[in-house]
Amino acid sequence: MADKLQKYKFTASTSKQANPKPTTRNTAKLATQGGATHTAPTHPSGEVPGMAEDLKAEILASIREDLKNVIRDELKSALADEISSIKNDLQGLKTLIANDVTAIRADMELVKTDVNEES
Repeated sequence: MADKLQKYKFTASTSKQANPKPTTRNTAKLATQGGATHTAPTHPSGEVPGMAEDLKAEILASIREDLKNVIRDELKSALADEISSIKNDLQGLKTLIANDVTAIRADMELVKTDVNEES
């Protein structure tokens, strides 16, 4: 975003002419005590009137995006240990369930064998 920002430099020029020709369309003539005139931009930064609002909106959007990323990263790092612990617990439960299923199938085979022998 910083590369999109433009830097403005104000330089006041003096002229001994009674009616100097402005160099840009956004300049205003200011009379001084000595009869010389100074030209100055109508806006302090020499920008188009709506440009400041656009720049503010762009900067605000960028700050919001940066803030969102910082908060997300902080939450991830803060909850990383908790998430790791939950993953380990889930893996333990999966192993326990797999062992129980194997034991139940073995018991079912014994029951089937007993039923077949009785018939």
